[in-house]
Amino acid sequence: LQKLDSASSSLPDRQESLYEGCFAAPLLACSSQYYEQAAAEMMATMATPQYVHAVQQMVDEEQKLMQQCQSTADTMQQWEARLVSILIHAHRQRLLEDTQSGLPKMLRTPDADAVAKLYQFMSASPRAQTQM
Repeated sequence: LQKLDSASSSLPDRQESLYEGCFAAPLLACSSQYYEQAAAEMMATMATPQYVHAVQQMVDEEQKLMQQCQSTADTMQQWEARLVSILIHAHRQRLLEDTQSGLPKMLRTPDADAVAKLYQFMSASPRAQTQM
């Protein structure tokens, strides 16, 4: 689609690129719906450390898929910001404040890796919250 866009960029009345209209925008919309549902299911069944590890695994796997799709850097940034916003920032209160499995309990356990990952996600670009 990107090659077609560059070949047809001189056509009149092109409001949106084929890549953006046929791939990027639908991908971001479908991804949002999928991740909202996945987050709800995972939050209902996992303690915070397991949730953080599952999110990291999901991000890693999805990044590989996005690279295989030859997504543009802009699409990758939008996708990652949306992913972090849905999976982490939308659940900030529970992740940080839940005394049963959130950060307070995580700080008392030996799972420093989960604490570090949670910190990385929470300190992700502030754009993550504005991309929704």
